[in-house]
Amino acid sequence: MLIVLAPVIALTGWEGAILGLVSACGGVVLAVRGYRMGVTVQPDVVIVRGFLWNRTIPRRSLVEIADYPALIWRAESGRMRWTPLTAFMSDGSTLGRYRSHSETSLARLARTLKIG
Repeated sequence: MLIVLAPVIALTGWEGAILGLVSACGGVVLAVRGYRMGVTVQPDVVIVRGFLWNRTIPRRSLVEIADYPALIWRAESGRMRWTPLTAFMSDGSTLGRYRSHSETSLARLARTLKIG
Protein backbone atom coordinates (compact mmCIF):
# COMPACT_ATOMS: atom_id res chain seq x y z
CA MET A 1 0.00 0.00 0.00
CA LEU A 2 1.36 3.43 -0.98
CA ILE A 3 0.28 6.46 0.99
CA VAL A 4 1.19 9.90 -0.25
CA LEU A 5 1.09 12.55 2.46
CA ALA A 6 2.15 15.48 0.34
CA PRO A 7 2.32 16.02 -3.39
CA VAL A 8 5.76 15.66 -4.89
CA ILE A 9 6.80 18.59 -7.00
CA ALA A 10 9.52 17.85 -9.50
CA LEU A 11 11.39 21.01 -10.40
CA THR A 12 13.74 20.90 -13.32
CA GLY A 13 15.71 23.51 -15.13
CA TRP A 14 15.76 27.06 -13.82
CA GLU A 15 13.08 26.56 -11.19
CA GLY A 16 15.07 23.81 -9.49
CA ALA A 17 18.31 25.77 -9.71
CA ILE A 18 16.71 28.90 -8.22
CA LEU A 19 15.03 26.96 -5.41
CA GLY A 20 18.31 25.17 -4.65
CA LEU A 21 20.23 28.45 -4.59
CA VAL A 22 17.68 30.15 -2.31
CA SER A 23 17.68 27.13 0.03
CA ALA A 24 21.48 27.05 0.16
CA CYS A 25 21.68 30.79 0.90
CA GLY A 26 19.06 30.45 3.63
CA GLY A 27 21.01 27.58 5.16
CA VAL A 28 24.23 29.61 5.17
CA VAL A 29 22.48 32.59 6.78
CA LEU A 30 20.99 30.40 9.53
CA ALA A 31 24.32 28.65 10.12
CA VAL A 32 26.14 31.97 10.58
CA ARG A 33 23.35 33.41 12.74
CA GLY A 34 23.32 30.24 14.85
CA TYR A 35 27.07 30.45 15.36
CA ARG A 36 26.80 34.09 16.47
CA MET A 37 23.82 33.67 18.83
CA GLY A 38 24.44 35.06 22.27
CA VAL A 39 24.14 37.97 24.65
CA THR A 40 26.49 40.94 24.78
CA VAL A 41 26.41 43.13 27.88
CA GLN A 42 27.55 46.71 27.46
CA PRO A 43 27.49 49.50 30.06
CA ASP A 44 24.08 50.89 28.97
CA VAL A 45 22.50 48.13 26.86
CA VAL A 46 22.17 44.37 26.48
CA ILE A 47 22.28 43.03 22.91
CA VAL A 48 20.56 39.69 22.35
CA ARG A 49 21.43 37.91 19.09
CA GLY A 50 19.00 35.21 17.98
CA PHE A 51 18.50 33.17 14.82
CA LEU A 52 16.45 35.77 13.00
CA TRP A 53 16.87 39.12 14.77
CA ASN A 54 18.91 41.16 17.22
CA ARG A 55 17.35 43.10 20.05
CA THR A 56 18.99 45.94 21.97
CA ILE A 57 17.53 46.45 25.44
CA PRO A 58 18.46 49.32 27.77
CA ARG A 59 19.89 47.87 31.00
CA ARG A 60 17.73 50.16 33.14
CA SER A 61 14.63 48.47 31.61
CA LEU A 62 15.56 44.92 32.69
CA VAL A 63 13.30 43.29 35.26
CA GLU A 64 14.39 39.63 35.49
CA ILE A 65 15.71 36.55 33.73
CA ALA A 66 12.88 34.05 33.37
CA ASP A 67 13.33 30.28 33.49
CA TYR A 68 12.34 29.95 29.83
CA PRO A 69 15.17 31.44 29.49
CA ALA A 70 14.21 34.96 28.52
CA LEU A 71 14.92 38.53 29.54
CA ILE A 72 11.84 40.24 30.97
CA TRP A 73 11.96 43.99 30.49
CA ARG A 74 9.75 47.06 30.51
CA ALA A 75 9.40 49.10 27.31
CA GLU A 76 9.39 52.90 27.49
CA SER A 77 5.60 52.75 27.07
CA GLY A 78 5.43 50.78 30.33
CA ARG A 79 4.45 47.54 28.62
CA MET A 80 6.18 44.39 29.87
CA ARG A 81 8.13 42.63 27.12
CA TRP A 82 10.22 39.48 26.92
CA THR A 83 13.06 38.43 24.67
CA PRO A 84 13.98 34.74 24.46
CA LEU A 85 17.62 33.81 25.01
CA THR A 86 17.74 31.08 22.37
CA ALA A 87 21.49 30.64 22.75
CA PHE A 88 20.92 29.24 26.25
CA MET A 89 17.84 27.08 25.66
CA SER A 90 18.07 23.41 26.54
CA ASP A 91 15.65 20.57 27.11
CA GLY A 92 15.78 16.97 28.27
CA SER A 93 17.54 15.84 25.10
CA THR A 94 20.40 18.35 25.41
CA LEU A 95 23.76 16.77 26.23
CA GLY A 96 24.81 17.31 29.84
CA ARG A 97 27.86 19.44 29.18
CA TYR A 98 25.89 21.82 26.94
CA ARG A 99 23.04 22.05 29.46
CA SER A 100 25.58 22.74 32.20
CA HIS A 101 27.23 25.45 30.07
CA SER A 102 23.85 27.10 29.43
CA GLU A 103 22.98 27.08 33.14
CA THR A 104 26.38 28.48 34.08
CA SER A 105 26.12 31.18 31.41
CA LEU A 106 22.64 32.21 32.59
CA ALA A 107 23.82 32.43 36.20
CA ARG A 108 26.81 34.52 35.13
CA LEU A 109 24.50 36.78 33.08
CA ALA A 110 22.21 37.28 36.09
CA ARG A 111 25.19 38.18 38.29
CA THR A 112 26.55 40.59 35.68
CA LEU A 113 23.18 42.30 35.24
CA LYS A 114 22.44 42.15 38.98
CA ILE A 115 18.91 40.84 38.40
CA GLY A 116 17.25 37.67 39.69
